[in-house]
Amino acid sequence: MIQEIAQDDYKEAIAATQAGVLIVFKELCPHCKNMEKVMEKFSALLPGVALLGLDIQKNPDAAAALEAERAPTLFVIKNGAVAQKKTGLMNPKELLALYKAC
Repeated sequence: MIQEIAQDDYKEAIAATQAGVLIVFKELCPHCKNMEKVMEKFSALLPGVALLGLDIQKNPDAAAALEAERAPTLFVIKNGAVAQKKTGLMNPKELLALYKAC
């Protein structure tokens, strides 16, 4: 399950996450909905990894601070910091490879 975070707490949420994936999404974006499903499948492959979500339209300042210009944009979080960023669609195996590459 993806935990939605907001502009006021995104820095604290990232800092508190030892292992996670953050998606910057738009609520009505079909590609974002697909990536949310991919993240759920990824989570089944690698349990224990936190799934976070940030709505780009509700939180434009946080998205800008993360340099997320489009949705979906994914961030791999390790040890309380962003380790990798990728924009666009992936399948669960590609997301797993991106996560393990960091």
